[in-house]
Amino acid sequence: MLEYFEFYRGNMLTGFDYYYGKLTDQHAFLLKTTKDLGFLPAEVTEPSFDFNRQLAPNPKLQQYDGLWIDLTFQWQAFSKQMEGFIGGWAKEYNGSSDALGANDEWGLRVKYDTNEEEQRFWGVNRYTDNFDDFLKWLDSMASRRIR
Repeated sequence: MLEYFEFYRGNMLTGFDYYYGKLTDQHAFLLKTTKDLGFLPAEVTEPSFDFNRQLAPNPKLQQYDGLWIDLTFQWQAFSKQMEGFIGGWAKEYNGSSDALGANDEWGLRVKYDTNEEEQRFWGVNRYTDNFDDFLKWLDSMASRRIR
């Protein structure tokens, strides 16, 4: 079962969009932040990085209000779909880089309960064969359009 993930896409000039998901003892959530919000990257593994409607809101996470969704009941299916997308991915997809920094950079950190270590995948101007489908799926989940 998927414990957590972090996906980012963008570049150092324009900023990055981030997707975070995490399973806790009691629930699961999915959060998307876009570069236009100007948020710094979060650390999904931090215990305080947690969104739950049953608990009092954490003032440090107030900036994320309205950006996360509860995936508690969908997490098992979400986990399987994630694994289906990334099962054949290589660790690196390194294409030619733009010296000015206008690259399309992306990365994914995932941790499954079956592995002690998290897995990392990344690319610069190069993608997996199913990258567009993965991104559409992830965006549809984060946008509350569950498929």
